[in-house]
Amino acid sequence: MNHPPRPRTRAPRSRRTRLVAALLTLPAVTASLLVAPVPAVADPTGTDPTVVELERAASLKGSDLTIVQANLRSPQPFAGFQADARKVQGFAPDFITYNEVAFRNDALLAPAGYKMWRTAGQYTGASPVAWRSDRWEMTARGTRQVSSYGKKPPGRTTLLGMRFASWVTLRSTIDDRVLSVISMHAAPKVRGMPDLRRTAVRNLGTLVRELAPRGPVLVGGDFNVGARSTSYPADLLGAAQLRSTFERLQSWFGTGDHGGNTIDYLFVRDAGQLEADVHFPVELNSDHDAVVAGLSWTTKAPGATVEVRNDPGGEVAQQRAVVVENLREIRSAPVGGLVQVATQGLTLRAVYRDLLAAVERGVKVRYVTRGSRLSEHEALLAARLRASAGSSFRQCTASCAAQWRTHQMPSVVLVSRVDGTPRSTVSSTRRMRAGMVQRAARAVSTTRSSSLAAAVAAFQYR
Repeated sequence: MNHPPRPRTRAPRSRRTRLVAALLTLPAVTASLLVAPVPAVADPTGTDPTVVELERAASLKGSDLTIVQANLRSPQPFAGFQADARKVQGFAPDFITYNEVAFRNDALLAPAGYKMWRTAGQYTGASPVAWRSDRWEMTARGTRQVSSYGKKPPGRTTLLGMRFASWVTLRSTIDDRVLSVISMHAAPKVRGMPDLRRTAVRNLGTLVRELAPRGPVLVGGDFNVGARSTSYPADLLGAAQLRSTFERLQSWFGTGDHGGNTIDYLFVRDAGQLEADVHFPVELNSDHDAVVAGLSWTTKAPGATVEVRNDPGGEVAQQRAVVVENLREIRSAPVGGLVQVATQGLTLRAVYRDLLAAVERGVKVRYVTRGSRLSEHEALLAARLRASAGSSFRQCTASCAAQWRTHQMPSVVLVSRVDGTPRSTVSSTRRMRAGMVQRAARAVSTTRSSSLAAAVAAFQYR
């Protein structure tokens, strides 16, 4: 069923002004949470939020997270685009998924206080993800092609069927929760080109399933298919365990100037960890409305300390439990951050592989071995780290090794944020060798300040 188009209305200026002033006192959009120099919801171009939008924005104050999906239409006049971007950013969302912004400046899409990921290019860079850098740090990123039709449809000037999704995995700087955000824009159904919408959603589902083990997955995008249409890919979305805020809240609205249809969505795959509190449209100069949603956690944040034990006589997963805990810590390091590892005689290929992968994605890796003789993996790692800026490889002196045996477990991993502050550490009762799988082992992962201070001191031994 199509929804009727909604008229574009303007509230009287005086009432709008009073509501803006009142809104700034609310925690969800207070000036202390807004990211300078983004204005507080109002913008100077004459496209101030409507009364209804301001009232809806106030409802976000009870949510833990805010996400916005915004197709900012290409082309449209620069002034209109700029007003739309500032209006979207004015809600101070945790995450923004953009569409149709391949040629827009990064600084306008991610102003001070935000960071953004996309692969530059007309097609690869059209749908980036932005996030608040005061609350989230990126640990992984990527670009995934979702459709690849290589011909221009009749009368079109672009490869309309060439579509990519941008994705990031983020860790909260507040409570260490991890989630992933994907931005995508499915190709529309047009004359002279195959219908690629199901292909795009099928490929999206593959990406979502790959990211899901890391934590909840949020997806924003223009899917170019109506929520009540017979073409809506409910089967594919269900297989990927993606449910839109429309389904979760059982309320629907049109998302722009497309016959009143709902074609822009925010989806959540959460394994019972997030609930949708509220969602609403925001009128833009673009032919799409932005979709804003507030989400809240239903589970407690990760504990300050977790202890993991392996079972050498159990299944493979039980045998590798301590190894996996160390790998999890290494993989969680944010791009631009630091991983420090201390052990002796590394032979675990998975650890070696993940340390190299961390360097490749922009993490600094500093490795310390207490052994006088290097294992094969350590020798290869030494060559790679010594050639990488910010990374290092060193061997303990006799004094260092003695101190380590007295004060530290056989293996330690310490992860620090981009600004250099320590974030989390894991210590293990075995060296990173076969014994970590074949013999009883224990790993303690923690974010406690006293444990972090001890780990920092460990890597200061000379």
